[in-house]
Amino acid sequence: MKVESTVALALAAACCLEGATAFAPVSQTALARTKPAAAAASVAAALVRPAPRAVALYGKRSIVDELNGLEGEDDDSEAAAEDGAPKPAKKEKVKLEPEVTQFEGAPDISETFVPAVSVLTVIGIIPFAASLARQAWVRYTITSRRIRVVSGINGRDETEVVYPDIKRMVYVYRMFGRCGDVVMELRDGSKLELRSLPNFEENYNFILSRTTSACQEVSDTIKAKEPAA
Repeated sequence: MKVESTVALALAAACCLEGATAFAPVSQTALARTKPAAAAASVAAALVRPAPRAVALYGKRSIVDELNGLEGEDDDSEAAAEDGAPKPAKKEKVKLEPEVTQFEGAPDISETFVPAVSVLTVIGIIPFAASLARQAWVRYTITSRRIRVVSGINGRDETEVVYPDIKRMVYVYRMFGRCGDVVMELRDGSKLELRSLPNFEENYNFILSRTTSACQEVSDTIKAKEPAA
């Protein structure tokens, strides 16, 4: 029922429009007058209407193209590696030799013999006390890399020297060759003294063998003892 009523209303409206146009004819002069106005209105609308935004499509690549380019670069690098291109060399680790201790201990005990005898006099008390303090607080350490001397009250002072810093070495025997004193001249002009060094000849030759060739040429050398006949 609703559809039929809607169709009937539409037909009635069409008839009314036809009747209105029939009773209101439009003259040719009126149409001629309205055409310029319509043309001017269309031009004004075209001027006011915003121009469509132009999007530059050239010069830009899509995400798919970028991914394809990356894959192409990876393929080129793999091909170069397969062709025998030089690869970056790996850095070799420098391995240092383990530090070996040649000697570690106090000065030779024989340095207290003479001061002990001189205690009988008043003057000998001070040297004897000094020799006992050296036995308690001084420590020599000779390794394959360095020489370390600990001294001072309660061993508070510490001196360390590496072999390339030694410029010259001189020595003197004490207690009939039982021990000896070594004086080392360093490159910075300072000196390091090892007094009453035990196992003197062995330790001295060990230190001298670790120094530079220039130091060995100007340093004192210990001659090897000739075997007894």
